[in-house]
Order: sequence, then C-alpha cells, then structure tokens
Amino acid sequence: MKPFVYTGLASRVVFGAGSIRKLPEELEKLGAKRVLLISTPGRAAMASALGLKIAGIFDRAVMHTPIDAVNQAREMAKSLQVDYCVAVGGGSTIGFGKAIALTSGL
Repeated sequence: MKPFVYTGLASRVVFGAGSIRKLPEELEKLGAKRVLLISTPGRAAMASALGLKIAGIFDRAVMHTPIDAVNQAREMAKSLQVDYCVAVGGGSTIGFGKAIALTSGL
C-alpha cells in the first residue's frame, strides 16, 4: 500500500511503513506539550521506546472500545493535564483516541 497522510476534522492519520519515526515532527507541528500516548498492551513496549517527552502512556486499548477502559483513559488524560492524545497502532487504538476526544476535546 502506498503511504499517505489523512487529515480529518478531529484527527490526523499518518500512515505507512516507518511512520512512527515522524511522530516527534508531528507533535512539534501541533505544538503539543503534554501528550498521552494510547497503545494496546502488545504495543506498550514500542510506545515506551519512542524516547519522547510525554505525560503518560495508556497501554490498555482493546478491541470494541469498552467504555470503562475509555473512562480510565479520560481520567488519566485529565489527571496528567494533557493537551494531546496520540494513538499508536491500528484500529483499537484509533477507536480509543476517538472515544477520548469525543468528550474531552483532545
């Protein structure tokens, strides 16, 4: 599949092999100061190894976006006073990011 960048109303998707290396640049473009990374348990080590200055990592994203887990992520975002939420991974993490943004404005 050919790499692409998609910018939507409340989200921006950067897709393609090696796209994770673009994350520092993307965060700088946004002016992000306090970021909450969202990942699945299987991607937690990768998210931690990014070497970014972030406020925290929520590594419990799972399929079907259970509301209890989303509320835990929202509470974590609130307690850490994050200004951006970044989903690292695929559909499960993107779903979590959307659910968090739905009521938090992140």
